[in-house]
Amino acid sequence: MLFAYADIKGRIKRISLHKNIVDNKALEEIEHTDRERSKCYNYYTGKVWGAADSHYLCINSAALGVDQTVKLIRFFIGKKLK
Repeated sequence: MLFAYADIKGRIKRISLHKNIVDNKALEEIEHTDRERSKCYNYYTGKVWGAADSHYLCINSAALGVDQTVKLIRFFIGKKLK
């Protein structure tokens, strides 16, 4: 399993720009999505969503940017499949 995360400021900025919405609306969407993802992941896996020990790789996409995050994920998958 892979977990990509970012600090809340970076997430708000990305969602606001991507969906052309104000910051407080972006935060509401982020919180709603996180709750739903967490419930689903926890239910189906029996693990805790977002906990590092529940994943093979955790990546801070805000630190790397989207393009570099994608490159790192591709590299990781290539190594994992060998």
